[in-house]
Amino acid sequence: MNLIDDLRAALRSPGLEDGHPIVTLREAGESDLAVIVGKVGDLREDAARVADVLRDHPGILTARRAGQRMLVRFDDALLAELGGRLEAGDRDALATEDLLAGHRAVVQFCNPNATKALHVGHMRNIALGQSFACALEAAGADVERQCEISDTGQQVGEAMAGYLRYAEGSTPETAEKKSDQFVGDWYAQYVRENSVIPEDVSEYDMAVARELARQDDLAGSLLDRWSADDGEVIDLWGKLREWVLAGQRETLGRLGIRFDRPLFTSTYLSQFESLIEVGVERGAFKHADDGVLVYETGREEYPRFPLARPDGFSTMNLRSLTIWHELASELPETTYVHVCGVEWQECVACIDEILERLVPGVSLGPKHDVVHGMVSTDMGVASSSEGSDVLVDDLLDGLVASPAVGGLAVEGRRDCEAEDLAVIVALGFCQDRPLSKSLKATHASMLDEQTSTGLLLARAWMKASDPDTDGPPDPQPEDPVYRFAVVQSQVFRQLLPAGLQQVDLLDLIRFLVRFSEWYLARPADPSTARVMRTVLGKGFRSLGLLRQMDRRSESDRRLASVG
Repeated sequence: MNLIDDLRAALRSPGLEDGHPIVTLREAGESDLAVIVGKVGDLREDAARVADVLRDHPGILTARRAGQRMLVRFDDALLAELGGRLEAGDRDALATEDLLAGHRAVVQFCNPNATKALHVGHMRNIALGQSFACALEAAGADVERQCEISDTGQQVGEAMAGYLRYAEGSTPETAEKKSDQFVGDWYAQYVRENSVIPEDVSEYDMAVARELARQDDLAGSLLDRWSADDGEVIDLWGKLREWVLAGQRETLGRLGIRFDRPLFTSTYLSQFESLIEVGVERGAFKHADDGVLVYETGREEYPRFPLARPDGFSTMNLRSLTIWHELASELPETTYVHVCGVEWQECVACIDEILERLVPGVSLGPKHDVVHGMVSTDMGVASSSEGSDVLVDDLLDGLVASPAVGGLAVEGRRDCEAEDLAVIVALGFCQDRPLSKSLKATHASMLDEQTSTGLLLARAWMKASDPDTDGPPDPQPEDPVYRFAVVQSQVFRQLLPAGLQQVDLLDLIRFLVRFSEWYLARPADPSTARVMRTVLGKGFRSLGLLRQMDRRSESDRRLASVG
């Protein structure tokens, strides 16, 4: 039983009104936590009733009033028993799997293009998506990680055109380059040198801007041949696509991420025409005067949502709509968490509105759209086609090679090698930011000892994981620091369901940040270190910060890598 849960249950005893918050203390001392009194009824009478309950509780040694707080100290034997279990790494001491047992959830994030390597623009999305997936798993839910892989559209022609125009028949092997970076470089060069964005494109359509006007160039001719099932072009695209997906799998593997449900936009090509017919018939969208298939939003600032060009070429908007239309009836009674950048916010809102008209009475639900702010680097907003990106691989390589990260590592020790710490630093940095705020992600910011919470988490983890602190449990309930660490461990169970209910895990990551900061300021002690190792381990795993996650065996799941 969790100490706070147990105390909260006691405070719901007969004759005692509900409404007594339990708060932990900021520092170690004579008391372990406080119960707030006086919120209901007369302060003196309420305090007296609460005191009677606390004094009768077998696990409480003392309870004394201090203003509107009843300060509680647990029995030393109780703290010693719990501390010993934490030191031994007993995960049942921090059990949370009962909170959402039997619940099903799908978390969609990353959503890469099959034309380029993953860059820091993806990193925040990946960090948030993985944190929700891991948090739901920690609460006992059956979770599937889902990503929408864009392997159709304008970018297909641009990637093939870039390869044919610049690569001179080389391969990733002959160029001695990672396969996704190899394709991505030629794709980006072609886009920079040849693509034109129509002048009248709305700011809300910038994510699909290059698909809104046909270009009579090499990319356009290749797309025509691809649409006509030209075998040579289809084979070329298949080769480039697999190069990119193989490289992306490698990068995701470095982060400890594997997708259970990769959804390829190419799988849904045959359904576009029927969806358009249904949508037009039901008045969900129509062909505008200029021939563009649109959904009229009714919003002055963004009156029309483009779905297809006059020549029938689909935009990413239509491709995403088709996928979500299929999902609406595929997985009933499933919670969806969809993580996307703010640049896709209008797209997501329009798709939700269209689905309500296309499939009335059948909806994804509950569906939660987690929208995060833009990611930038020293070169501006992260964009591979604009050349302002920093690749995830390069970012991780730089962290591994830095003294601040590599110097902490203990090679050969699980979860403590340089690669492990780089993941903690990068993902922790991206998670510790309000969703609505933009994020500047650079090597310098992630390695700043004054401001990088990701680095702070890594330092606390390595202090707790120091091999010199290994040993059998040796509880120290009389030590205020040890007691504080044990009692604080009970807070995690309270924050996890609250964060999932709010669909915002910021309080959870910041609890771990504050706890780590407190721990780093305390003298090294083996017993406390072993407690912290288990507590931080639980917290880090629940947010996806540790790559060695407890996932069920492949025989128990429909496991499929991206691609």
